[in-house]
Amino acid sequence: MQDTIIKVGSSIVGDAYEAGRDAAKGAVDQLSGAKSTFALVFATVGYDQDKLLKGIVDVVGKIPVSGCSGEGIITLGGSDEGSAVVAVMLFSGDEIVPHAVFAQGVKKDSYKCGQEMAREVNKLCKLHDCRGADKPILILLPDGINTNVTQILGALESDLELPLTILGGTAGDMLQFAKTYQYHDGKAYTDSVAAVLLTGKYQVDFLVSHGCEAISLEKIVTKSNKNGVEEFDGVNAVEIIREYLSIDDPDEFNTEDGLHVCIGELHHLGKACGDQLIIRMPMALDKKTGTVQFSAEIPEGTRVYLTRRDPDAIAAKALEAVAALNKRNAGKEPLAVLQFDCVGRGRLIFGANLNSKIIGPIQEAFPATIPWIGFHTYGEFAPLCGRAFYHNFTVVLGVIYKK
Repeated sequence: MQDTIIKVGSSIVGDAYEAGRDAAKGAVDQLSGAKSTFALVFATVGYDQDKLLKGIVDVVGKIPVSGCSGEGIITLGGSDEGSAVVAVMLFSGDEIVPHAVFAQGVKKDSYKCGQEMAREVNKLCKLHDCRGADKPILILLPDGINTNVTQILGALESDLELPLTILGGTAGDMLQFAKTYQYHDGKAYTDSVAAVLLTGKYQVDFLVSHGCEAISLEKIVTKSNKNGVEEFDGVNAVEIIREYLSIDDPDEFNTEDGLHVCIGELHHLGKACGDQLIIRMPMALDKKTGTVQFSAEIPEGTRVYLTRRDPDAIAAKALEAVAALNKRNAGKEPLAVLQFDCVGRGRLIFGANLNSKIIGPIQEAFPATIPWIGFHTYGEFAPLCGRAFYHNFTVVLGVIYKK
């Protein structure tokens, strides 16, 4: 068995094909002759996506490629939310083996896509060493605009035969909310979900942190319809959100407003799991129906708080979570870090201080040369108490350790 080597290359070259080649070559050169076996790719949408991927494939050869577009890209160089950024993480060796999983048609039937992926993952786990890892990782990367995340997680939870650590994020497109891309076998798709199953021998740990603070008393969702909440405590939901945002007309609401007042949902997993809130960001206000639209389903009876974001609290909570993660993994050898960080935690809140305030301090808590890749998402996936949840305005940091 060959030890796993993981390396990351990145590029901000403007030409799509050359950027792909540049990022891939940067990772290949670090492998020092070792053969690459898998490529994980994140890129922004300023590139022609097919030309970008062709540039990557022309360097790495015919190996599986997976990934997605992001609002911004994160590497050891920090966060870059420019229109032309790409990062490539290459795997080599057979100690840890990534497998690409893919399904199309999330807009029409997200649950069916989740079922298709579960079947493929179950098949891969029977053929490969899923039990060699301590609760293996499934990196989930769906379309961030068209996917019903509640349904896709529900299908995976129902149909997966082995417990998996589901980490990841929904693909983004620089806040255009027009079209996101998912990568599979060297091609770019839309309206789909890409995923990566890691089999082999490794350990994994992760953190989930948002730093949002409650600004209201507990409320109950008394009327909802899938992703739309019509009433909190019997009161029109739009009027409650509008009051906290000081918006005279709900038609004035925009996506950036939704970053200022979010919903903190209690997870109903019991006292043993603590009281961490699951953040839900409002996406739209419908004045006619009085409905607040969210990116995940919030059923009637859900207990929530209104929350606000505070840059200092966000940074402090993230660093506390990193310190706790490193403490419980003292003595282990980290092989790579995967970062899925909400677009609302990027330059929209930290501006030019993003890297110095939070990204840099997080990275300084790890070895200086550790392979690091991630992107700014439209929503994040991570478990609480062993059950996968969809989050907003949250950072999910997954660390792969040598076993």
